[in-house]
Amino acid sequence: MIKKKRRKFFIIITAVLVLLYAVASFTMFLIIKQDFYKKEVKTLNLLLEISEKEPQSIQDELKTVDGIILQITGFGDTIYHSDKFTKEEVEELFEKVKVSKNGYVRIDNYSLLIKDNVAVAIDATEHIITQKATIFRVMEGLGILFVLLVVFTFFLVGKTVQPLAESLTKQKAFISDASHELNTPITIVQANCDILLSEDEDNKWLNGIKDQTKRMSSLIQDMLTLSRLNETTFVLEKKNFNLSDTINGILLSFDAIAFEQQKSIISSIEPDILYTGDQNSIKKIVEILIENAIKYSDGKEEIKIALYKKDNKTVFTVQNSGSMVKQDERKKIFERFYRGESSRNRQTGGSGLGLAIAKDLATYNKWKIFAEIPNENYLKITVVM
Repeated sequence: MIKKKRRKFFIIITAVLVLLYAVASFTMFLIIKQDFYKKEVKTLNLLLEISEKEPQSIQDELKTVDGIILQITGFGDTIYHSDKFTKEEVEELFEKVKVSKNGYVRIDNYSLLIKDNVAVAIDATEHIITQKATIFRVMEGLGILFVLLVVFTFFLVGKTVQPLAESLTKQKAFISDASHELNTPITIVQANCDILLSEDEDNKWLNGIKDQTKRMSSLIQDMLTLSRLNETTFVLEKKNFNLSDTINGILLSFDAIAFEQQKSIISSIEPDILYTGDQNSIKKIVEILIENAIKYSDGKEEIKIALYKKDNKTVFTVQNSGSMVKQDERKKIFERFYRGESSRNRQTGGSGLGLAIAKDLATYNKWKIFAEIPNENYLKITVVM
């Protein structure tokens, strides 16, 4: 369980770092692109200023500023360019400029600024190469930083979770060892009670001791079950089986118990529902929910059990009356040692661990389990598989 939490925490932190890396990379890309754009526009604006001078001055200025000036008028087209460009290159570019709109444009490897009847251009080849190289270096630097942060996060998560893992390991070991140690004296007490009760069946003190030892034994088994569920060694045995038949078989075993308590179970089990999963987990959850419903039902209403398919999901529900759970306490019933009403729990002998075990089993199998209160004094628990 700790390893899963550590893995989940590490994945979340890594995802955040990836997002930050993407945002930082995109931001740097925009900054670099904007910086090169400003440099190009500065040169292009300079060429626009030169284009307003006399022809001889334009030609002289283009000896110091590499660029192209295209003047498009109704009386003919005039082309000026520095020695860097050939006549063929300029004429080819001029044909493309004629169909371009005003503003900053990129044509092939040329950056242009077109304003009304004047178009100025520079060769952006070096700018493009430099821009790509700069972006690559920045991305490389951010990538190295990202890898270092991921490695650091991995070790940090390990160091942070390690004390918690050790604490939980000791806690589980204590529960397991204490449970095993308690089993022996409880078994002896139960055996002695049985011997004494064989001679005096109506002894209320002995019967009280026997009931409490039975309750204590059940509590210990529940604690051991919870302890095993939290261990990484807990293995699910997935197989294909008839879920409808499995639940019907469990219901048969509870019919006699319900009859003795003058309670009735009404089932609506959709036939031949096949399911692939851990059958033991399903059996345990179903037994816990039905037993819980019988314990806390007031006997005036029927205990309703249902199994059906909905939206490609298998749904199992148990509903009973006599519930003292309030709307705002629905989630609390799955907490360990939850006591909705202590007086009733003492009468029923519940340990308060049954629904917690059901919740852990459902979580381990990646099922959903939740409680609803459809009407006052009613409780409905649903498992979606």
